[in-house]
Amino acid sequence: CPEKLTDEEFSSLFQILNVHGGQEIDIEGFLDWVKPRRQLGKEAVNPMDKFSSVLMNPTATGKDALFETRPGSPLIIQFTVGTEWAKTVISIRNALLTTFSPSMLEFETIVDAEYDGCIKVVVQLGRGIVLWDRMEMTPYMDDPCVSMTTCKRWLRQVLLDRIPTMFADKLI
Repeated sequence: CPEKLTDEEFSSLFQILNVHGGQEIDIEGFLDWVKPRRQLGKEAVNPMDKFSSVLMNPTATGKDALFETRPGSPLIIQFTVGTEWAKTVISIRNALLTTFSPSMLEFETIVDAEYDGCIKVVVQLGRGIVLWDRMEMTPYMDDPCVSMTTCKRWLRQVLLDRIPTMFADKLI
């Protein structure tokens, strides 16, 4: 490993991995950290089913350590896009903020010049909930981000369907 963790970084990581509060990290906690989707179970084939079950019932995974996001914090929607889509994300953001309050949602954009279009959409809840990943999800569903219009409609509907009722008073 080329970089070493500072004592503070190690301590913080240990607290995340040490889900049982003992002196050692158990293998299940470590594996859940390395591959967070593993704890969502294999019974749900549709990625949206996983998203819904986690948001509506955070203890469904049995691992509270997945949820490090503070209550009341806005959901961060992170887009990974090609260069030409960076401005499109701004348009999607503006459209979504006509439905959702800025206190509910924040937006981040990662630009990857090697790709075209929208590659990934992640809700940064805990370690992240992948809503769309072109590389992994194309066999299971059509690309919702073929255009700004389809991406905006799809994401708006997903958020309206899946955001917990605690945000209901913040809808515009």
